[in-house]
Amino acid sequence: SIIPCIYCGLGHSQPRPTEESIGQLYESKNHDRSMLSRRDFDPDKSRIFSTLKYIVTKRQIAKLFRNLNVNRVVDYGTGNGRYANQINALLGVNVCAVDYQNLRPAKLRDEVEYLTSNQFFAQNETYDVIFLRHVLEHSHDPIRLLRLLALKLGDNGRIILEVPNFDSTFRKIFKKSWVGNYLPRHLHHFTGQSLELAIREAGLSGSIEMAEMPLMGNQL
Repeated sequence: SIIPCIYCGLGHSQPRPTEESIGQLYESKNHDRSMLSRRDFDPDKSRIFSTLKYIVTKRQIAKLFRNLNVNRVVDYGTGNGRYANQINALLGVNVCAVDYQNLRPAKLRDEVEYLTSNQFFAQNETYDVIFLRHVLEHSHDPIRLLRLLALKLGDNGRIILEVPNFDSTFRKIFKKSWVGNYLPRHLHHFTGQSLELAIREAGLSGSIEMAEMPLMGNQL
């Protein structure tokens, strides 16, 4: 079940995996027979869909970096490394891909550095931009994660995050079948209001926009 907060609309998955047990849902990312697990890391078996995602991502990256002077970028929660690869290829900047797995993603470009989450937070480097795409909803403590990432930002640095929109028309139509629910891996389900509150609680400021992603519907 997803229980929404009556004040801000943030949805809470109940029951949910503990911090100790949730890793089991991601352990077999390279050979799991479950389509749910595979699509987190390397879902693009369709050439048409893969091309579509590349076009959308290329436009998104160009738009996000249009007025930014950026040298060092982090893709936190990189998964199969697709986004980190495209940032590196399109912009030629230093990119660090970060995830919770010890194994480096097989398709990650040689030019892209890979660190585990523990290695990333242990080092003293700072970055101009940290991407947090479809990670916050997996976190047991989203506000703490935002605060930790904020400490890794340099002067005028920014976090660019993306989460499924729990208040989207797609979810209202498809209800329990909406792909953005992604239970039990999604622990929190953000609305625009609840995401804004989380950002403020983390001591950050920012703006929230809405976008469309292939097969996923509305995103915040």
